[in-house]
Amino acid sequence: LLTYFTLLMSLTFNIFVFCFIGELLKEQWNDTGKSAYMVDWHRMSPRIAATMMLIIATAQVPKKITAGGLLDLTYASFTSVLHLQSILHPSFNFDTFSGDEIISHIP
Repeated sequence: LLTYFTLLMSLTFNIFVFCFIGELLKEQWNDTGKSAYMVDWHRMSPRIAATMMLIIATAQVPKKITAGGLLDLTYASFTSVLHLQSILHPSFNFDTFSGDEIISHIP
């Protein structure tokens, strides 16, 4: 039982670290676009203004870390994983486990 608990805590912490880094990446990417827009880029030389416009344009598409391209790793996804884990934990009896138990617990 102690081994199971240690493994569960380790896995949960690893998921939290990835989600934390994903959230930081998303926030800093948004801040980069806002900062580039707030500079008086339209008064700069054409070469620098073009570079700033490129930064602003690329900042419109949010950068994110995904889990297999299916799930964005953010705080919201971490809390949803914790919620699902708390729902599924009582039904993890490996002798009688079936997929119907998972579907019946999902709200």
